[in-house]
Amino acid sequence: MKVIFVRPAYDEVSQAMSAWAEEAKMGIDHESDLEGSSANEGELREALQIHPNATLVAFYGHGEPNSLLTKGSDETECPLVHVTPSGVVPEELSGRNLYAVACKAGAQLGPALAKVGCSFVGYEEEFTFPLGFEEQFGALVNRGLRSWAAEEKTSDVIGEELREAWFALSETLSSGAAGRQNLWLGALTAFLNGRRTRAY
Repeated sequence: MKVIFVRPAYDEVSQAMSAWAEEAKMGIDHESDLEGSSANEGELREALQIHPNATLVAFYGHGEPNSLLTKGSDETECPLVHVTPSGVVPEELSGRNLYAVACKAGAQLGPALAKVGCSFVGYEEEFTFPLGFEEQFGALVNRGLRSWAAEEKTSDVIGEELREAWFALSETLSSGAAGRQNLWLGALTAFLNGRRTRAY
């Protein structure tokens, strides 16, 4: 699948995720990369129109239950993709797939997208990564994206693979965690990310 990357990168967390997306682009056939201030409603809508064959949208940033977020011209967070206007609405993503490395979007946005024929993989609650684990967590989410982009798999299969990968990382980290608090934190966070993974 051809990919449209969307990575607002407006604070420390979303900048770290943007760096993951930069790495994910290697080896992926991507049509557009909306980074920083170009990750806005107008640019995304234009990319969707210009690149109808880009069937996978990869979002790396912040989310809420009903939206994926960007930073507006007034420097406040605003919806980029939202269940209702304002923002790109689910109907505009019909026939595509959305991979959301973001908090909470799997709660309401994911099901709303699925109702109009847009497959979704993301997180129903908080998506987190503790300091010191950025590389491992980024590599894991990027493997999920690459797998979806390269192979003809359903969102359910990708979601299950992602969930299992989080649990495997948690197990690996916890097996070496005796007396090392930071490994326990990494193991717990990976486990919770696995529990919060959703696919529609």
